[in-house]
Amino acid sequence: MEEINNSSYRSSNSKNTNSIPEPRSSSVLLNIHENRFFLFGGGNREKTFSDFWVVTLQKLIKTNKSQLKWQDIAGVTNNSSNNFELQARFGSAAWITKDNNTQGVYTIYIHGGQNFFENKIYGDMLIIKLIELDDDNIKIEHIDSISTFPLDINSTPIQRNSHSMINFNENLFIFGGGSSGGLLNDLWQFDILNKKWISCEIVGLSIPPREMYGMVQYTNKKNENYLYILGGRLLESIDNKMYRINLNTFNCEFVTNLPVTLCSFSCVLYKYFIIIYGGTDGITFFNDIIVYNITNSKWAKSKSQIHAELVKNDPNLSLFLGRIGSSMSIDYESEQLLIFGGSSIHKDTNYTCVLKLKDLLDDNNLMPF
Repeated sequence: MEEINNSSYRSSNSKNTNSIPEPRSSSVLLNIHENRFFLFGGGNREKTFSDFWVVTLQKLIKTNKSQLKWQDIAGVTNNSSNNFELQARFGSAAWITKDNNTQGVYTIYIHGGQNFFENKIYGDMLIIKLIELDDDNIKIEHIDSISTFPLDINSTPIQRNSHSMINFNENLFIFGGGSSGGLLNDLWQFDILNKKWISCEIVGLSIPPREMYGMVQYTNKKNENYLYILGGRLLESIDNKMYRINLNTFNCEFVTNLPVTLCSFSCVLYKYFIIIYGGTDGITFFNDIIVYNITNSKWAKSKSQIHAELVKNDPNLSLFLGRIGSSMSIDYESEQLLIFGGSSIHKDTNYTCVLKLKDLLDDNNLMPF
């Protein structure tokens, strides 16, 4: 349990691997409900992980401070219907849904991923049933793995990593990513009710194959549903373009350019804002938060600096604090943004911070590009 200041910027960093996940990047991070998040896997320069964690943000009213309480919920990896062995992985795509009929029951979907040290890329869909008994008792009751052997590429996505997943209308969507055969630009739909994959044919503009990109789903006031895809690593370059795919017609069109070429960044949607943290242009590792307003098509840069308090103590550290592969998730109930881990040029980290979205998106905190 790590004590942190109760302000718009809060952080924790620990070397005690018994109380907090080891340093890593490219983990799955999902919001369960108010002040609680789920973490799975990831990797660092030494190993790849298959552990499960829950982190809870606890407010201490008397001291006006907060704590991050980490809970290791591993030890359930053999509880499955098909006796599969859970493989360590990073760069997976994931989503979480809530059981509307039973309180405290959630389903987590994790697709694909990679284990660099074993030279393996995965194409299975993990379906995890998470049960929250009370504030201190959370368990994984069941894990299933949906996969096809031999792989039928006409009915199942090829193995991949460094891709993204969104949920729309009881269906999960994944796009692109990297595979053993190269980069991908295919779009797949997973029917949650029937547990079946469906290949989607994109029409209109063709998006170049990519991995390490950002993806969010947005519904506008006209009730038009779009999948936004931005940045990413291409075959021989890093991209700065944003596209959108209409999820009703699968028509694709170009939207705008990012302020910089960027890949391996964190990306989430809050209301009509696309929020991006970190990433790289292939040379520099960034520590910036940039925001795109979908309604007015404008980019802005946040004045918030994720490692500001460290730089105050040693200004020279500013050259080494940029991150790639950080994990980011939004708590919509408390309107907070949690950022975990990532890798700088020199090291991996388990650095954790929480930002209040009200402060982050305040006009006084945003500088137009």
